[in-house]
Amino acid sequence: LPRTWLYSSDIELFHAENLKYVERLQSAGVDVTFDVVHGAPHGFEAFAPQTPAAQALFARARSWLLEVLATDS
Repeated sequence: LPRTWLYSSDIELFHAENLKYVERLQSAGVDVTFDVVHGAPHGFEAFAPQTPAAQALFARARSWLLEVLATDS
């Protein structure tokens, strides 16, 4: 499986399930980056994309993707 980037809020309803998914991917040998946003509700990046937390999340996601594209090509 390809390198994977996932994010979750620490107060996300499905945070435990997201973490379990990350652990299963890692157990299968997948290089996983798991970004945890503290104190943000589910969907915050969609309904409040201009907030500092969402902007920071987008920046980290872009940075990860640019790194992957540069090293995997």
